[in-house]
Amino acid sequence: MKIDTKRGSMGTRAHSSGVDAMRAAAMLIAPFVLLIAASGCSSGTSAQQDIVKVFKSDGSRQCESEGTSVETMAQELINAGIDVLCGQKGDDGLAHPTVCGGETGAINVYSIRAASQPDAESLGFAPVSDLSEYHDTPCG
Repeated sequence: MKIDTKRGSMGTRAHSSGVDAMRAAAMLIAPFVLLIAASGCSSGTSAQQDIVKVFKSDGSRQCESEGTSVETMAQELINAGIDVLCGQKGDDGLAHPTVCGGETGAINVYSIRAASQPDAESLGFAPVSDLSEYHDTPCG
């Protein structure tokens, strides 16, 4: 019986040593795993920061015109040398009084490169971040 007890306690010590070694290895590896994960997130974020969304009212009026189409307005940006990555209809998110001739709040929204934002603003476009009530939707 003594032999079994010794083997049991030796097995427990060996097991403890193995667990300790695994913990030590995990502690050494963890910072590298976190560093790699963080750098992966970082590069994705910077790529997203290179793209901005700008908008301009489509000019539509209640009881009147439909306003400028996304395609037609995109041509303004393209003619100014701005790459339009995506375009879509949107809404400024504000409440507009119901009255013929009143604004509808319809806007055309474009995804462009951040470096082109000043050029877009010179054409009357503004960043969607200026719209406090705007609810962003994926473009496409």
